Amino acid sequence: MKIRAKKLSKGSLFKLIFIGFSISLLPFMLLCGIASIFGADTVKVGNKSITGIMGLIASLIIYPIFCIIFSSMMWVGSALGLWIYSMFRKIELEFLDAEVIDIIPASEGQKNEDV
Repeated sequence: MKIRAKKLSKGSLFKLIFIGFSISLLPFMLLCGIASIFGADTVKVGNKSITGIMGLIASLIIYPIFCIIFSSMMWVGSALGLWIYSMFRKIELEFLDAEVIDIIPASEGQKNEDV
């Protein structure tokens, strides 16, 4: 199913970026934490290496912070780029195995903030 729209909501854009970063960053953070258990200098806090089980705990604490910071930076850039793009063309998205959950009438859909 293809959808052509003038704009994409900021919340939907952030959700897509956040989910993508969160899922892709988790294996890396776990790998760094597990490596620090075995003495590798993969986790640093305040320019100090943390090893052992504390390294794993630190990597799991740092994980959501990294996800929020990286997603926010990417979201700002993407929102700006898509806003400029929407001035010239409509955005076309293609969905695979999609199902319609809710159809919002045009008058209600315009109340939401769009990118």
